Parts: sequence; structure tokens; C-alpha cells
Amino acid sequence: MKKNLLSVAVAATIMVPALPAFAQEDATMVEEVVVTGSRIKRTNFDEAAQVVSMDRADIDALGNLMIADTLRNTPLNSLGSFNERSGSSAQSNATVDLRGLGSQRSLVMINGRRMPGSPNLGAASINLNMIPMAAVERIDILADGASAVYGSDAVAGVVNLMMRENFEGIEFTTRRGDRANDDGIEESFSFVTGLSSDRGNITFSAEYNHRDPIFDGDREYTSAWIRDNGDGRLDAYLDTDGYSYYGKTIEIYDPNTEYYSIEAATSCADDSTFMETGAAAFGEPDGTLCTYPYANISANKAELSRINTFLSANYEISDNVEFYANALFSKVESFGRYAPPAAAWSDMPADYADVPFDVDALLADGSITDDYEITGYYRWTNIGPRDNNVTDTQYDFTLGFRGDLPNGMSYETYAQKGRYEVKEFGSYYLSYPGLDYVLNNGIDPFSDEGAAAMRALTSQNNFTDQTKVYGHLQFDGGDWFGAGETIVLTGAEAYTVSYANQYDNASEAGLVGGSSGNSAAGERDVAAVFAEAIIPVMDQMEVNAAVRYDNYSDFGSNVAPSLSASYNLTDSLTLRAFSA
Repeated sequence: MKKNLLSVAVAATIMVPALPAFAQEDATMVEEVVVTGSRIKRTNFDEAAQVVSMDRADIDALGNLMIADTLRNTPLNSLGSFNERSGSSAQSNATVDLRGLGSQRSLVMINGRRMPGSPNLGAASINLNMIPMAAVERIDILADGASAVYGSDAVAGVVNLMMRENFEGIEFTTRRGDRANDDGIEESFSFVTGLSSDRGNITFSAEYNHRDPIFDGDREYTSAWIRDNGDGRLDAYLDTDGYSYYGKTIEIYDPNTEYYSIEAATSCADDSTFMETGAAAFGEPDGTLCTYPYANISANKAELSRINTFLSANYEISDNVEFYANALFSKVESFGRYAPPAAAWSDMPADYADVPFDVDALLADGSITDDYEITGYYRWTNIGPRDNNVTDTQYDFTLGFRGDLPNGMSYETYAQKGRYEVKEFGSYYLSYPGLDYVLNNGIDPFSDEGAAAMRALTSQNNFTDQTKVYGHLQFDGGDWFGAGETIVLTGAEAYTVSYANQYDNASEAGLVGGSSGNSAAGERDVAAVFAEAIIPVMDQMEVNAAVRYDNYSDFGSNVAPSLSASYNLTDSLTLRAFSA
């Protein structure tokens, strides 16, 4: 395994100046807590991993509607991330992409535990829109790879969302915003409440928010445009943006003579929605295209309506045994709009009114033979714009115990069950069998009768299911170098992930224009053992060592070691080194 050594001699607040009020954990705290990047509970936070945090005050100060908006603006999300957008099969999803290595390599956890991934993202990435922002107490971002601690999906780093607990009272938050360029609004309402006794606490949070869609046509920089580059000729794709040659464009080709020509349909000029442009981008300077401004119809950002809840409960059974439970339930409904379906009309009749070619003359002069093919590249506007409605539902339950044992030992064990389901329905797609029916029965495909016969509905039925058990034991390993007690943690976990992505049969068979996809399903069993140690070498220096062994049912096994060190030169300057 290749090893890379990184040394950073600056504090976290200097490394990422754009993170508002981010800071290292307060080293004066005496309560033992877990810091992201290690499972070890400790009171000393001078660790070798680079962890930066945003507390509740920082989150509120940004005024974002969702936790995805907050994470998207961090500089550690350096190369962008996926956000809810129309025109995608994952229109309701938002992800974080640490250091540009991909969301599937950026582990997102809640209270140190991984969640079921979105089935519309191959079950490999967490949909941040399923997490209630009102329930988040703190965001920890680990900028280093952490596969030795958390597994292979933490190669790029870790985002750990620490949820609110031990809350007393009730807190309400509401907001509403209007956008200048359209009639859209953003609105949200949330509350957090909690009850405590001398032995336990229950904290419950819930939020609702709604964001209207943003249409490409409402903003100059996303709407369709045409600009002459100075040659006096408008060419598709060279002088346009947001236009497609799938409008009313007709192509003729003969495989025997290799005759080829492409022209705008004869009816192109009769409809002001379409634009006749040159075909220089196709290598046909004398040809024309009948283009369609799809960007004036499509929604850029999908509409979202979210209901998210989170419950945290803990109860001290005895002085050394604590029971805890977490429950998340989220439902997100989204709406996306694409332009009307674009699909080819193969074997187009030569006598159809839109055909601009004199086929008889071409046959007579030998330019084409009887094997010629005419194809129409159409935007089927009479069917209507393609509308997709998606409903995401997720639940996750965790029950566990933690506590102390004799001789400085402590433990934690839990069982977790989660499921993520997606139902997607699409309207106003093109049915190829319907198109064949229309043509075979002499029905004009652009008539109302033709549109009714050609409309198709699409659907997806997807899910991710996860079951997990976990346990670890932490103990003191002795004072090896006379600088303090070595802390050791060993543990194991096992989880099963099932995944399915089921398209409707017509889309999967390629019988629907503007929609396609292949169904997929699978299951993965993972068993892992891991160990960590924090070793004080001198008063200003400590070494962190970790190793993890994973056995994947569908891949094989993997060993991921890491070794890191930190040296405090002064209170504000720390040297860090990391090898993995």
C-alpha cells in the first residue's frame, strides 16, 4: 500500500478561513467525549487528525434552509457537490463532496453512525436533505482520510453531524423568503423540545420546509439565448445555448450511396417557439436545423417539501450503565420539470408534410436508392413537458448501551436498523409503441388524438435497507513513555446493506422516449474488526495509531492502517503528520 505523508503547521481556524467561527474543540473541557476521527473517548483534544467544527450558533448565523446548504458552502467541499436539481433521477438529493474525491468517498454520519445511502445514488452516498437541520447541535468535518477508523467510504474524510440531546424546554424557529427573479418562496418552521429527569432525557425535534422550483427561463444566465458571433450566420451550438436540434429537424441518409443531408422541417418557420439555425456544428455549412429552446421550459432546481423528525433519548439504568435510543424519520417530496420529450422518429414517411427533401428527384438522379432512411429529430411538444414527482422516505432506529467497567475500562454497543425508500412517477413521456400505433393508423402525431396515444407514464421503485450491530471496548494500556496513559480501543461491527433500483418495464426496454434506465439490485455483508491507540510520547507530542480489517461479501477483504502524530510547539501552533 502506497503511503503519503502530510505535515500541516497551522491551526484549523487558519487552514479554512471561510468557515465562520470554526475552531478546534475546547481543550479546557473535562467531560470525556468522542471527537470525529477517532472512536476513543478522551478529555485531551490535541489530536493528529485535522477536525474543524461548527456549533449551533454558527449554523444559525448562516441562515440556511437546509443542512446541505451549510455544508455546500464550506471550502472543504472544494469542487462542489450534487444538489437537488431537475433533470436528474436523483432530483431530491443533495450530497457533500470532500476534497473533490466524490460523495461516495465522503462519509456522512449521524452521532458517529453511518446511515443508509440513497438508492437513487446507488446506495453509496447520503442524501443530506433527509437530515433535519433543527436537530443538529454541531458539525464536525474531518479533512483527513479515515478509512482505518470508519471504513473504505471515508477515504476523502468524514462529516459527522452531532445531534441535539439533553435539551430542556421548547424552541421555535420560523422563516420565509422571496426571490427577486421569480414568484418562488422559501419557508420553514421547526421546533425542538425536551424533558429531563435526574436519570435521563428525551429530546425531540421536527421541521417542515418548502422551496419552490427555480426555472432556467427565469434567469438570464440559464435561459436559452442566441448570439451571432459576427459571421452573419446563426449556427446551432456555436451561437446558441439552451437549444437542441431535437426540435423539428429532418435527416436523410442512404447507406449505399452515403448521401446525407439535414434540414429544418418545413413547418419550422410556422411556430415561433422553434428557431431555424445553421448546421455548421454538424459539419454541414449548407444544412439547417430546427432547434428547440428547452432551457425556457426546464426547472433548474427541483421543488422540495420536507418533513424531518429526530428523537434522542437516554436513561441511566445504574451509575455505570446508560441506555440510549435515536430515531429519525424523514419524508421529502420533490417536483422536477424537463422540456417535452426529445426522441427520434425513425423511418419517417417520405410524404409527410414536414419532409423538406424532394425524394423523387433524389431517386431519379441516383443520389439515393430505395434503401434511403429518413429520420425526424423531434421535440414532442404536444405531449407536454415531462414532469417528475418523487417521494423519498427514510427511517433509522438505534438502540444501545454504554457505560464504565472496572479498572478504567468503558464500552459501547448498539443495534441499528434503517431503510430508505423512493417512489418516482413521471408524466408526459413519449411511448414508442404509441408512436408506432399513431403512424400505422394514419393519425397525425401532432394532433390531440396522436398526443393522447403517445403519452407514457414512467416509474421507479427503489430502496436501501441496512441492519447493523456494533460494539467496542476502551481501556488504559499503561504509561509507555512516562508522558501519560496510553488509551486503547478495540471493537467489531457487522452490517448488511440491501439495495434495489427498479425501473418500469417500458423504460427499461427502451420503449419510452426521454426516459431510460436499467434496474439493479444487490446485497453486501460487511464484517469488520478495528483497533485504535493514542500514545503520549512526551508532554507536547502524541501518536495515534489505527488499523481496520473489513471483509466484504462481494469484494473480498481489506486492511487499512494509519499512523499520525501531533506536536504542540506553542498554544497556537501545532505540527501534524499523517500517513495512511
